[in-house]
Amino acid sequence: MGPYKGHADFLLLLLDILLINLSSFLALFTRMELDLTALLESGFLDSIYRYALMDTVCTILIFWFFRLYNSLWAYAGTNELTRIAAASIVAAAVKYVGMHLLALPTPKKLPSAELYVSHGLCGLQPRLTAISGTSCTAAEERAQKAHHADRRW
Repeated sequence: MGPYKGHADFLLLLLDILLINLSSFLALFTRMELDLTALLESGFLDSIYRYALMDTVCTILIFWFFRLYNSLWAYAGTNELTRIAAASIVAAAVKYVGMHLLALPTPKKLPSAELYVSHGLCGLQPRLTAISGTSCTAAEERAQKAHHADRRW
């Protein structure tokens, strides 16, 4: 394990937290047709703010459950993309249910808008992981070799 592996993992977790909350805001902002005045007057921004901590914790736990933090993103394939899509759909559903259980007002199409935005933003993380230059453990190197061997067949 490289000397900066733990720091890179922590920074990627912080990036996830930032992107989760950014996707909520961007989805709402897009839903309001990029009109900041309408967004501020709607009261929906307050709902997003009040649910932000619960949304972040639930989404991180869902991503962990779907093993999105265990993948070698430099060698991601169809399985990883399927897990990203499934985790994003579950996270959007949990957010929808959670906000309605807490009686927080939201636009009707916010979950679907957020799903589109989060899919767009989640494409950033694998690229940033590759750029971060984290070195692999011996087990990860063996997994990479096995992954390449599987792809040849």
